[in-house]
Amino acid sequence: MGKPEMPDTDLRRVYELNRDYLPVRFKQLGIHGHMDFFAGHHSRSLYVPSDVENEICRGDSRIYSDGIENYEVWALKMLDASGKVPSGLLNGHYMDLGNYEECMNIADEAPYDINYCMVVMRNLTKTLKTPIDWDSPDLRPDLSMGGAPFLRPYLRLGICLPASCDLNDLT
Repeated sequence: MGKPEMPDTDLRRVYELNRDYLPVRFKQLGIHGHMDFFAGHHSRSLYVPSDVENEICRGDSRIYSDGIENYEVWALKMLDASGKVPSGLLNGHYMDLGNYEECMNIADEAPYDINYCMVVMRNLTKTLKTPIDWDSPDLRPDLSMGGAPFLRPYLRLGICLPASCDLNDLT
């Protein structure tokens, strides 16, 4: 079962034109998407795990990092498919799932297998003196549905990674 074909419309033609044009334009402008924001910062290892014991993951991550730096479309798609620290974080918005479909569709283009992982960062926020067991099945549904001030205080990001890396390789 292949992926469904997008109908031949003006929207499809614009999508296809920009899918190929944006990496060229990024290169002309000297930007790499949000990776420029993380350049040289510890947070970059969340997207490109480089300082890990897993030798295969480290090698695939080096290929991924080089692909980003060289504006290779597959690498920019991986980066684009990954969730970013969301806007509104200080207002209780703790989740960006990224784009699962975009991540999985890169498999034919990338030089290695791809995985989509959900990264959950706990201890991001201060908690009440009496902690809430957010994973308890007894928690009232209206408290666990989201919406301030009852959001689970965990940052959740969907990350597109080389399949040779797992959550233990992320920092």
